[in-house]
Amino acid sequence: MDAALQVLGLKGDERFIWTAGSKDSAARGLGAAGHKPAARLGDRLPGIRIDAPARLLLANLADLSAVPPRKLVAALAEGCPCPPEAASLRGLASEEGYAGGVAGPKLTLVELLARHRSVAMGLPALVNALPRLAPRYYSISSSPLAAPRRCSITVGLVAFTTPTGRVHRGAASGRIHSAPLGKYLLGTVRTLQSTFKLPRDPSTPIIMVGPGTGENPRRHSTGRGRRLTAGWARPEHGRSGSSL
Repeated sequence: MDAALQVLGLKGDERFIWTAGSKDSAARGLGAAGHKPAARLGDRLPGIRIDAPARLLLANLADLSAVPPRKLVAALAEGCPCPPEAASLRGLASEEGYAGGVAGPKLTLVELLARHRSVAMGLPALVNALPRLAPRYYSISSSPLAAPRRCSITVGLVAFTTPTGRVHRGAASGRIHSAPLGKYLLGTVRTLQSTFKLPRDPSTPIIMVGPGTGENPRRHSTGRGRRLTAGWARPEHGRSGSSL
């Protein structure tokens, strides 16, 4: 986030207008506050217009960790006014250069711009060039039989260092991990159309296999099983398919 603001020459509190409603799910409709976005932005839909600071928009609209496509690298090379940097970008846009210098080390657009400072790109252009930040879904790890008015999720922090030396933290897990105790985070709950149902008899043996992603269902099943075994509640539904 801070690296993106630095490349863009922004402090983070500058105001921008975002108009929602893009048909292709891109982060379109972004323009400086006080200026009417171009007619094509927002696909002419009467979408929601949000006036928000640059830091908030970067945190919620664009996937800053995405690797820029080869076509975008070539476009940056064409518009680069500095001959040495333009040559560098053309090299990275070649098939071999892109594989070894961009896709392989997972170079982000922000890192690419930081290495080629003569390329001018504002916040609207950067956000529109990147894919939208997709929602992260987590299975609910608690059972309504054990806690009828409360649900929980169990989230492991995604953190690693990329080949370029950039320290990466998961967009959702990083925010959850860094949030102080008691802070509210925005989320939605949906019911998946799943056929997976737990047996009504809690004594029925269950084998659960998962590469770490099965921890939430396991905790849900354990809480439900303990409740049923203790005879405190009777199962109404055997389903465990909601995500957050």
